[in-house]
Amino acid sequence: MNNDELQKALLQAFSEEAPELLKKARSALLDMENNSSADLAEPLDRLKRSLHSLKGSSSAIGRVDLVDLSHHLETYLLSCNGVLDAAQLDLLHEGLAYIEAHMSAGGDSPMLAELLRALDETASAPQPAARPAAAGLPEPEPEPELVPLAAPSFSDSEVEPQAAVLAEVVRTPVLDETIRVSTRKINDIQASVGELIAFDLQQKDNISLLLGSDSLLADIMRNWVAIRHDVRGLQQSLPAQKAARLDARLAQFSSELKDIQHDFFRLRSQLNNQNAQFSLLVDEIGVNVRAVRMMPIVPFFESFRAVAREAARQLGKNVSVECVDSDIEVDRMVLEKVKDAMLHIVRNAVSHGIEGVEERLAAGKPEQGRIVLKAGFNGAFVTVSISDDGRGFDRQKLARKAVQMGLMKDGEALDDTRMLDLVCMPGFSTAETVNQLSGRGVGMDVVASVLTEIGGFLSLESRQGEGSSFSLNMPSTLANTQGLMVSVGDFRFGVVLDFVERIVRLRLDRLVEINGQSIFYLDDEPVAVTSLASVLQQPALEPDNALAVKPMLILKAGNQRLALIVDDVPGEIPMMVKSLGPQYERVDLYAGCTILSEGSVLAVLNVRSLLQQVGRFAALALVEKSQDPLLPAGGATENDVVTVLVVDDSITTRTLERNILEAENYRVLVATDGIEALELLHVENDVQLLVTDMEMPRMDGINLCREVRASRFAKLPIIMVTSVGNAQEKAKAMQAGADAYIIKHDFHQDHFLATVRRFVGHG
Repeated sequence: MNNDELQKALLQAFSEEAPELLKKARSALLDMENNSSADLAEPLDRLKRSLHSLKGSSSAIGRVDLVDLSHHLETYLLSCNGVLDAAQLDLLHEGLAYIEAHMSAGGDSPMLAELLRALDETASAPQPAARPAAAGLPEPEPEPELVPLAAPSFSDSEVEPQAAVLAEVVRTPVLDETIRVSTRKINDIQASVGELIAFDLQQKDNISLLLGSDSLLADIMRNWVAIRHDVRGLQQSLPAQKAARLDARLAQFSSELKDIQHDFFRLRSQLNNQNAQFSLLVDEIGVNVRAVRMMPIVPFFESFRAVAREAARQLGKNVSVECVDSDIEVDRMVLEKVKDAMLHIVRNAVSHGIEGVEERLAAGKPEQGRIVLKAGFNGAFVTVSISDDGRGFDRQKLARKAVQMGLMKDGEALDDTRMLDLVCMPGFSTAETVNQLSGRGVGMDVVASVLTEIGGFLSLESRQGEGSSFSLNMPSTLANTQGLMVSVGDFRFGVVLDFVERIVRLRLDRLVEINGQSIFYLDDEPVAVTSLASVLQQPALEPDNALAVKPMLILKAGNQRLALIVDDVPGEIPMMVKSLGPQYERVDLYAGCTILSEGSVLAVLNVRSLLQQVGRFAALALVEKSQDPLLPAGGATENDVVTVLVVDDSITTRTLERNILEAENYRVLVATDGIEALELLHVENDVQLLVTDMEMPRMDGINLCREVRASRFAKLPIIMVTSVGNAQEKAKAMQAGADAYIIKHDFHQDHFLATVRRFVGHG
């Protein structure tokens, strides 16, 4: 290694180590400031060790200014003898801030000279006696003066001693068994994993085709046996020599055919095993790459402690920030996106939430305000809560402001949800004065938008006089791997499954129109409706009419919902969303693309963009407006069409039964298990027949029958269509409430329709 290479290595080591050491030093200093005197020894020791390591690192690259400042800060700590008042703590914070600001570039600075002079003057001033709790601290030993190294300039023969210095510099606990990798490189690796997943799917399809040849080969063998039997019958009419020669050829061909069959079975078995191992390997790589993207959330919390301290200093308040430790890990990209949002909430907590010292004492609270950051799992989301013990929201003041702005009626109740809607509105603020931290009505709307952008949402709990708690609910990772394929006309698209709340099949005349917008009532809540065909300005597979039955996706991101009508939902697919490239970066409709098993590219819809564009397509109503919006459009009545609910976890069976019934003009709803079926029954009041499978996840057909018979739908006819054909299971189904029992391997369309007509008549 020559001089230039070593210099680069030293600078690289310093650039990696110094920020970590500085972060440790700042965390230790904040612990000293916020903890009781009984806890002072440990953070003081951490601070001194961090400064000492930082001094050694700076010396190795010839940064005389940082060496000098680190040494003065060490000496300053030793001279204080464990006793630090507010002014001395501020001086230490200024020193760390200077190091952070000048880490990448050094040189003489008037600010540095002034800071060193202040440290020397304060250190030489008489110090009060150490606090009793700090008396256990060991007496500092005199430390030899460190002579800063000049910038490295040496011959190749001097490389070994300098390399030893470098080894000493980088030998810190933070860098043990760790390396730094840019997020871009991790994303590139994850994109390659997406390619592997696509290749794995293609291989599965190829093996399925190969397995399909199994029956063809069996037919060939049966035909050959028959042909050979016929040929042997004809051999008797041939001369003996020709008959023997023909028999030898038949035997050879038969042997070769058996060899082919044997090789086929062996190859099939090997490919199955290899593909299974490959799939496991791809899954493992995917899991490991996603794990690399994850980071513990508590170190991320630490950065907000200094933010709160600085905000409190500006406002003359006394605030501590507590980071509750947990083992939760979150995608680095998620944390990067919510960092500014959390920063705003923490500053708001200091500015609006925490009272001044006199106000807190008058309210019987401790002089020091408290902000707590903690994280926990909430279903599929990670919830980060930012809580304070301040004054809480003034509901009366908020209500008065909302009434003045025409956002509320006088006397209207203001719960936490409504209050959150108000504070997240652009321009809404009750601050009477404007400062650097608050009062401009800008910020909370951005916080809500950021969470919506990543598929999360914001919630709020507040008690006046006791404090507030904001909860940021967000996905733990942005690396989605499961999606839903939908189609409209001749086009297919993907939707990330996390945004799909449920799928319903609905006749269009059940929609109502309010102020020109089509509305669907789900769980007694109105949901805006649009069709993917109208969004894309493409024709649907079948023209919309009042009696048409179409699948509808209930999409949800945060607190927003949208019902999206499509032509068909073929089913779930593995999905690794990739960028469409810079040429499509301004096309808001697409979030990216994924590669299907046959190698084709599937565009993935941007659900958040669709939610934002609902108003733009409001004029494109899907049904004609009737004179009474509460009546079905077009004058159709509920009794015109018989509604059948098909319940089966197999998409193949669901599609088969649905197509058969719809061809006979039945209206068909579908569910994937018993729980979803019960939910649909409570939403759809006109279901006249239930067709269900027996074996399903979550709730099987037997329990579904029992639940239906015990509900207000007790008289609903039930047909059980199942692959379980033994008499015992049939008896169990009939006892649970099934009215008919059809075995799948004996399934015939005519018999199925005849059974349906027996209960509900012709569709």
